[in-house]
Amino acid sequence: MKKWFIYSVLIIIIFGGLIWFLWGGKTKDMAKNGQSVRVDLPPREPAVAGAFYPGLKEELEAEIEQYLSQAEPARTQGQVFGLIVPHAGYAYSGSTAAYGFKLLEGREVDTVILLGNSHQEFFEGVAVWTGGAFKTPLGEVEIDYDLA
Repeated sequence: MKKWFIYSVLIIIIFGGLIWFLWGGKTKDMAKNGQSVRVDLPPREPAVAGAFYPGLKEELEAEIEQYLSQAEPARTQGQVFGLIVPHAGYAYSGSTAAYGFKLLEGREVDTVILLGNSHQEFFEGVAVWTGGAFKTPLGEVEIDYDLA
């Protein structure tokens, strides 16, 4: 598995960017003859790069590599069907999350579902970001619109 993918997923999972309900309010499914029509949006900008994790690609790669190199791979039997890692700044949860991501080394990952809380607004229920992609300091991660 490519390191950039693991790094990007780690960033997004830890910071729960999936649940931005009121971020511009521009993600829409327009109903047309009973069918859902996708409205493409520009990639979502990173909201906390440089605050809870480094905002520069080189610094971020080095920090993530440090966490991953210090995590001892766990022994598992069978397949890994799901993985839950903590949601907090890297200083607080990076090493714990790295232990989880070590379980994925050498394995194919088909789908990543990110769950997180809104850091901006309170609302009841859930929200799903269906926009085109998340930007990270390591590159863009495309959203699976159909699954979302």
